[in-house]
Amino acid sequence: MRPIIAFAILSSLAACGSAEQAAAPGNDTARINNQIASQAEEIRAQADNGATAIEQALENEGAAMFENREALLNASGNAAATGNRSR
Repeated sequence: MRPIIAFAILSSLAACGSAEQAAAPGNDTARINNQIASQAEEIRAQADNGATAIEQALENEGAAMFENREALLNASGNAAATGNRSR
């Protein structure tokens, strides 16, 4: 008796699923294309943000190098001037 009940339940579940119409392939393709385009735009924006961050870091590093160079030149100039005065 139980196998008959199980079979009846399974067939009623299968019948419920077959009543729904499958989505048209064109709709599915359009949805997937939109999703891919959205993801591509998001990746592009993240890449742009990453590139901007890298460019800013390089500019900061370059500015720091010039500041350090200027400090070294000033220090060496001051040391040379002090050395010349003591002679």
